Amino acid sequence: MSVVARYSRIARSAPAVSVAFIFFANGFVFSNWVVRIPTVKDRLGLNDAELGLALVSMAVGALIAMPIAGALIGRVGSGRIAAVVGTLYALLFCLVGFADSLPFLCAALLLMGLGNGAMDVAMNAQADATEAVLGQRIMSFSHAMWSLGVALGTLPAGVFAAFDVSVSLHLFSIGVPLAVGLMVAVRYSSPDRVHDGPPQPSFALPRGPLLFFGLVCFCGAIVEGAMSDWIAVFAENTLDLGSVRAAIAYGAFASAMFIARLAGDGITERFGAALTVRAGLALAALGLAVALTGVFGLMVVGFFAVGFGVAGIFPAVFRAAGRLPGHAPGPSMAAAVTLGYVGFLLGPATIGFLAEATSLTTALMLLIPLCILGMLFSRALTIAD
Repeated sequence: MSVVARYSRIARSAPAVSVAFIFFANGFVFSNWVVRIPTVKDRLGLNDAELGLALVSMAVGALIAMPIAGALIGRVGSGRIAAVVGTLYALLFCLVGFADSLPFLCAALLLMGLGNGAMDVAMNAQADATEAVLGQRIMSFSHAMWSLGVALGTLPAGVFAAFDVSVSLHLFSIGVPLAVGLMVAVRYSSPDRVHDGPPQPSFALPRGPLLFFGLVCFCGAIVEGAMSDWIAVFAENTLDLGSVRAAIAYGAFASAMFIARLAGDGITERFGAALTVRAGLALAALGLAVALTGVFGLMVVGFFAVGFGVAGIFPAVFRAAGRLPGHAPGPSMAAAVTLGYVGFLLGPATIGFLAEATSLTTALMLLIPLCILGMLFSRALTIAD
């Protein structure tokens, strides 16, 4: 199928457009938060370890919500879950801007994480359901829309930061309109695929292929999460490059993820998910080595390479888990990416504690071996082909 034909079919499908907007909104919200992390850090007087603890709170919330959402998909439907938790996620996002202490920030990020984790499972289940309705792959495209939301979210975030607009006003002005948009978009959701096999538990620890999917996701999630949470801090605080250049550095990473994911469905159809993920992790390792030189131009190129490299991991894992024979899509997706969110749970905190003990540059260098480890587990993803 040609590129034009592929995206023409998506543009003419209301369910596909609905899924695309849900992914876009989730990424747009997330991006506006991460670009303002340095401002919140400075305003509350947090050190790297305290910031790492706060970032863990969001990951804990997501980790709690994901298996619950996976269990509810078969009973309530991923479209309805996406409607409720997506709206709550956008509104809870506003609370972060009003945090005036570390405990308040941790509580706000915990609530935001609950909404984000449930929304993550629901919107990926919707992408899987829409693939069945549309008759073509859109999982990577859907994740591309998330990356587009992240990339475009850096623009207003950079402007708000440059003009020193309060974080509370900034996040409120972004969150409320997106909540309204999500309420409209989910009206066009697709019915979930029916599981014809024997009854599956609502949630189980990942075993067999799901365990290996999870290990790939774990390695990739730590790298992706560390980039999302620490690029702006690395550029603005460690290298003293200012908020605008910090936004540019993070924008390079996010833009690369969008480009890679936009082409991802076609690439994985041609080369297979396992080879695509393996090559991507190798590129990410090289990009990290370049980015951490500290030279701004090289840093932008390096973070672009990291984004391009890790972009295919989550779409590949979600699709492989959703299509695993004999397993219901919702619980399987939740089980496979649980380890990924453990990565998000451990990654930011570990980077923060290591940075406090050594330096942020040294802490980020440890992501390179993780890329290599993820390459070793990527063979399990052949089932997604």
